Parts: sequence; structure tokens; C-alpha cells
Amino acid sequence: MSDSGPVDLHALPPLDKPELMEHVEEVVTNPTLRRDELLAHVESVTADVLFRDELRVIATSGSYGFRGLFVHDRPAWARVMAGILRVNRWAGLTLLVPRRRGAFVSAPYGAHMSRRFNASLDVGLYRIQNFPAITPEP
Repeated sequence: MSDSGPVDLHALPPLDKPELMEHVEEVVTNPTLRRDELLAHVESVTADVLFRDELRVIATSGSYGFRGLFVHDRPAWARVMAGILRVNRWAGLTLLVPRRRGAFVSAPYGAHMSRRFNASLDVGLYRIQNFPAITPEP
């Protein structure tokens, strides 16, 4: 592709998740990111930890055969969380003192979006209890 001007997005071929994940190193804007390192990181995540102390890597479940990887720097993650708080406000969940408590059915592993959103919110604004979707009912 040339940098000579606007691109008609409708003229670009579709890019599905398997192809995107297979070529993630060609797509990401940070040339130091490697798919194998990102996957190893998301496999080991149990808390809200940063990759290389600067990036939050989120993963999808991989239920379709490929895990989606989403990498956020701190400013990008702040925008994501602002969106989550905005949705909470629209749903009537405003910040209160004492803190609100919430319970969420989430993915069973720490790198999934459902767990990372909750971990980021559980810093004094809310007290979050996650219940992994695979937890048997009593």
C-alpha cells in the first residue's frame, strides 16, 4: 500500500481472526512485539499485570481455534476503562461510598477481557468478585 493519500476501506480485502493472529507481527504497530511472547504472557497471567512493565495484553478465549490478542499501552487502557465506567453510568451503576460490590461471571483465566476489566475496576472504586464460567453450581 502507498502512503499517497486516503484509502478506501471498502476496497481492502477482509481479514478474519485466524489470518490476523497468524500475521500479528506484521499488523501490530510496535515492531518489538512477537506473537509467541504475547501468547506466553497471556497463558501465565493470573492478575492485572503488564507485559514488559508497560503493556496490557488481553486475550479472547480461543473457542474458534485462535486466541485473539489485544495490546494496550497505558493511555489506551485508560480510554477503555473510561468507556466501561461510562457504560456503568448509563446502566445506573454510579460510584458510591462505601464502595459498590459486584459479582461477575467471567472467563476462567486471567488474561480474558472479562477478568482484566474487573481487575482494573477493583482498585477502590468497586469491590469485584469473579465467578469463572466453568465453576460448578452448588
